[in-house]
Amino acid sequence: MSVYKVPQDVEAEDKLLGPFSFRQFVFLIIAVIGIAIAYGLSTILLPLAIIPVPIILFFGALALPLKKDQPMEVYLAAVISFMLKPKKRLWQPDGIERLVEVIAPKVEEKTYGNNYDQAEVQRRLSYLANLVDSQGWSIRGVNNPNSSMRADLFNEGQAANDILDENSATAQNINHLINQSDVRRRQEVIQKMQTGQSATPPPTQTPQPSQPDNPTPAAPLQMNPYPTMRQSVLNPVSGRPAASAPAQTQPTTTPQTSVNEVPPAIIELANNRDLSIETIAREANRIQQENKLSDEEVVISLR
Repeated sequence: MSVYKVPQDVEAEDKLLGPFSFRQFVFLIIAVIGIAIAYGLSTILLPLAIIPVPIILFFGALALPLKKDQPMEVYLAAVISFMLKPKKRLWQPDGIERLVEVIAPKVEEKTYGNNYDQAEVQRRLSYLANLVDSQGWSIRGVNNPNSSMRADLFNEGQAANDILDENSATAQNINHLINQSDVRRRQEVIQKMQTGQSATPPPTQTPQPSQPDNPTPAAPLQMNPYPTMRQSVLNPVSGRPAASAPAQTQPTTTPQTSVNEVPPAIIELANNRDLSIETIAREANRIQQENKLSDEEVVISLR
C-alpha cells in the first residue's frame, strides 16, 4: 500500500532562523536596535531610556512566534478589533424591505420588407427562383441551353394526366367500376343463397314425448367384473352340407335428387349489407366446415 505525505500548514511562512520567519526576524532586529538605543540613552540620562520603549514593545510583540497557523500581526489585529467592537447587537426580525422593479426591455419589431405588399414579394421571389433555376438565362427570356431536359418533354410531362391521382377523372372512373363490380358480385351471391334456400323442403319436426315433472330416478349402474363369454364349435368345411347358392340380384335404387341445405347463419350473412363479399365468403366457408365436422362426429354411449 503506497503512502503519501499530505502537506500541512500550507499558508504558514517559511522559517529563516529557528521558529522565526523572515518577517519576524526583521521585527526582532528592530526591537534589538531599540534596546541598544535605550541603553545608550540611559547612560546619558536615565529617563531618556523610556522614549524607545513603545517601539521595543510593539516590534517585540510582532516578532514573538506564538501562533503557527497565522502571522502574529494578523492575530493582534483580530484581538484589537474584538476588543473595540461592541459585544451586543440589535436583532431586527423584519429586516429591510426593498421593492425591486423589473422592467422588460421594449422589443421593436423591425420590418425588412421595404413597405412591399405580399404580391410584390411573391413576384420578386419567383423572379429570383427562375433566375437561379435557369442559371441566369431567364434574363434573356430563354431557358438554360445546357440543361439535359428539353422544354417540350418537360411541358409534355407536366400536361400528362396522372392515373394514380385520386382527383383525376380516370381514377374516379376506375373506383366507380370497382364499386359496381363489388355490388354485382354481392347480388349474385345473395341470389344463389336465396335460390338454395327456396329449393330445400321445410324441415319436419318430430313430436317429442313429454316428460313428467318428477322423473323416476334411474337404476344405479351395475358392473360385472366377470362378463359372460359365448363360445361356439367350429365345424370343418368338408363336413358342411352343400347348400344351393342363392341367386344374386342387384337391388334397384331409386334416383334421388340431393339438395344441400343452406344453414340459417349463411342466410343471415347474405342479408347483412354491412359486410363485404370477401367477409361473407370467408364466414360461409367457416360455417360449412363446422357443420361438416359436426356431421362426421360419432357418439359412443358408455352405458
